[in-house]
Amino acid sequence: MDSSNQSEEQVLKGDDIPTATNNISLIQKFVAELIGTAFLVFIVTGIPVFSIREDDYYENVVSYNGCFEAAFVLASMIYVFGRISGAHFNPAVTIPMFLRKKITLIECAFYISAQIVGAFIGSIFVGLCNRGNFDNLAGNTIESVDGDDINGWDIFSCFFIEVILTFGLVFVIFASTIKANNFGNLTGLVVGISLYFLGIAGSHVSGGSLNPARSIAPAIIMAFKGKTRPLKHLVLYIIAPIIGGIAAGYLNILFE
Repeated sequence: MDSSNQSEEQVLKGDDIPTATNNISLIQKFVAELIGTAFLVFIVTGIPVFSIREDDYYENVVSYNGCFEAAFVLASMIYVFGRISGAHFNPAVTIPMFLRKKITLIECAFYISAQIVGAFIGSIFVGLCNRGNFDNLAGNTIESVDGDDINGWDIFSCFFIEVILTFGLVFVIFASTIKANNFGNLTGLVVGISLYFLGIAGSHVSGGSLNPARSIAPAIIMAFKGKTRPLKHLVLYIIAPIIGGIAAGYLNILFE
């Protein structure tokens, strides 16, 4: 096989993340992940706080608008920071990227640290913009379908939908790293649209977190204000998305 054919085969396989370049420093990647996550979490946790909910109609509108705006903030941040860090903004993306050897262990640690710090910054700014009120930061909680106490099925449904929806999101993100798919300049839009529909699907079951960092920050901040309910469910919102992300990362091998 000549060198041109070898080059073409390498492009079609697409083992490398097409957006992140090797000459970017860890500090630049850290800052990129921090800013991107902060903006994303600010929108996701801020929409329900800043919007007026008078009845079920307005609550549904807020849910859809929150998913829509989060999707396009994510798309925008991908276009801004994709070439810097690969634009993960989510430990459920970063961990499978590390396990698939698309980033190093040091990068993985930097990314997750930046995402958690960014999530706290985003949540804190929501409270500051809400006149210092940190009582309601849209922390993820498991809701009972019939209004009674939470039972095993409620927990199972929440866990399972977070796994499935995160699987879908991360699968799309990994697909964007395959050069043969040729997402090109549409990468941010494709990932953003995926987040929009997946978020809507999970909004009335789990809140559609799909992101451990997004769940960690509001839960801890609200716990300091005496509202510990999101903290009680936090382990589920950490484990389920990571499981879904890892499954997506490894299943994607079949299509590379």
